[in-house]
Amino acid sequence: MIEEIGTVVQVNNQDVWVETVRRSACQGCRARSGCGQAVMGDLLDQSRQEQKNVLKMAHGSVGPLVVGDDVIVGIPEQALIRLACLAYGVPVLSVLVFGGVAQWFGWPDIGVVFASALGLVAAIVSVKKISLHLSCDFRYQPVLIAKRIASVKLG
Repeated sequence: MIEEIGTVVQVNNQDVWVETVRRSACQGCRARSGCGQAVMGDLLDQSRQEQKNVLKMAHGSVGPLVVGDDVIVGIPEQALIRLACLAYGVPVLSVLVFGGVAQWFGWPDIGVVFASALGLVAAIVSVKKISLHLSCDFRYQPVLIAKRIASVKLG
C-alpha cells in the first residue's frame, strides 16, 4: 500500500474530503542540496513544487472524523502499477505497432510518421475511455487507512 498523509477538509454522513499536498520528487530527495536538477527545478518550476489535491472518498472504518484531522490515505501498489502501464505503455506500444505495420506494408517514411501519429491518437482516446471506466472501480480508488496520531515528545 502506498500511503500519503492528508488533512480532512469536509465531512458529511457518507463521504470525506481529504486534502493532500503533492510535492515534487526533488523535495523528498536526500541529494537535493548537491543536485543541479533540483536547482533548475526550483528556478524554472516554482509553482509546481507543491500543489494541493482534494480527494473525495468513502468514510470507511477509521472512526469519527472532524475537519482538521490528519489521516493516512493509501492506494494499492498493484493498482498504481496497472494504471502506470496503461498511461505510459499503451501509447508507446501503439505508436510502435502502427508505425511498424506501416513500414511492413512498404509505406514511405512520411506515411510511417503519420501512421505512428494515428496510433498515438488512437491510444490516447483508448486510455481516456478505459480510465473513465476504471474510475468507478473501487480497486483503483484511494482509501482511508487510519487517523494519524501526532507524536508526543516526553521529558
